[in-house]
Amino acid sequence: MKRKFTLIELLVIIAIIAILAGMLLPALQKAKEQAYKIKCIASLSQIGKACSFYSDDNKDYPVLLRNGDKASTSTQFWYKASESEGMLAPYLRLYSSAPLGGFYKSAATTSHSQFACPSRDFSGQSGYVYALGLHGQLNVAGMQSGEAGKVGSVLRPSRSCYIAESPFGNTSISYSKADWPAFPHGNPACGTGDGAGTDTPLLNGPGSCNVLFFDLHVESIARNRMPSYQRNPGDYKTTFWKPWDRNADDNW
Repeated sequence: MKRKFTLIELLVIIAIIAILAGMLLPALQKAKEQAYKIKCIASLSQIGKACSFYSDDNKDYPVLLRNGDKASTSTQFWYKASESEGMLAPYLRLYSSAPLGGFYKSAATTSHSQFACPSRDFSGQSGYVYALGLHGQLNVAGMQSGEAGKVGSVLRPSRSCYIAESPFGNTSISYSKADWPAFPHGNPACGTGDGAGTDTPLLNGPGSCNVLFFDLHVESIARNRMPSYQRNPGDYKTTFWKPWDRNADDNW
């Protein structure tokens, strides 16, 4: 005669399965987040190659926040993904209404950038949503003041930031609280895209930010390693933020 499971034995088996599932889920979630991070690193690496092609065609000058005068009809922006408005779009050949790494939503259209990071939560966002930031020093004013230079004259290209992940709405990043980088990887609070790292109590909190450096390598920088105004007002003098400054501190 075949022996049947008793109700208690069945409940024990269910309990064991539930315990095993509870043990495995965190590991699976961690593996999933690691896969997201790798995808974001690959996307930034591809953008870095486009930056290199742009500089090759523009006398070794870096990609700026914009080119041309504001009033000019030929003005282009680094983050635009349309062929007519984007500096990098012709090199990436992925034209879209969404900004690079971001999202666009209107009453009739919804689109994600090919380079949108899966760790970022675009739900509840509308309009043009930016999620990658160019080094804040790389703008027209910076070039005119002589602060910026050519890519080949960057003193420590492997230690100086070019492009990184930013809070939603920021097209540039800097050491200051106003346009501080985002740390979406390993930090659920940053999933909505807000800075979640602009406040002093969170300086040593969780999360990391993927950064494209001037030598075109991409690195994931933990929040507590990022040089910031909140940690030290003098941190803006590091090579991370000062690519052309011979007096910049490399200790970050």
